[in-house]
Amino acid sequence: QVAQAGSLAQQGRWAQGAMRHEADWKIPGLTDQWFVGWIKEIMRDTYFFDVRGAFIHCPELFAIFSRDIYASPSAITSVKATDYIRFRLVLVDRKLKAVELSPVADHVEAEAEVEATQRGLGRFRGTITRYSENGNMGFIYSPELWDLQDREAFFVSESRSHSVGPASATVSFEAVVHQHGLLQAVSLPASAVLQFGPPKLADTAWSCAALQF
Repeated sequence: QVAQAGSLAQQGRWAQGAMRHEADWKIPGLTDQWFVGWIKEIMRDTYFFDVRGAFIHCPELFAIFSRDIYASPSAITSVKATDYIRFRLVLVDRKLKAVELSPVADHVEAEAEVEATQRGLGRFRGTITRYSENGNMGFIYSPELWDLQDREAFFVSESRSHSVGPASATVSFEAVVHQHGLLQAVSLPASAVLQFGPPKLADTAWSCAALQF
């Protein structure tokens, strides 16, 4: 009965995660942290030269997402290219965005904070529980890793196709912990990811019961 209850609880996480909007995701080590980077590029209108936004380069976030972070025009009124910036990260319409920007005056302090470091935990196997097709990011549940970290592993993928829940495949991955505490699944085999389609809750017998658990 205990095993069955645990299985139902996990199924509940699968069902809720599959339908949860990405903007509601709270990602430890990402959405609860302050990051430091520098203004890499300020974008301007071709004809009127109005500021259209900027991109911030943060080595730690670049190691996670392989891209720089966008900041809106209203957030960069008092900064210029190459300035060091402290900011928070949010998901807006499934896209990464830097908010609450503030200049870092001490460049020595800033340079020390922007170093990207990570600690490897080894290789694990798990199942995808949540996935944003538009955001190319999601979470993997691994019982063994959960025992060590008490949380699911966040992942970023170039694939546009993942399944969620009991029907999804068990994937093998490397787990790393980043400087600010994000637990990330990396080195997912492409063959294990691309062969599965998007989630179809209507095809799962457990969906309604799991949501009531």
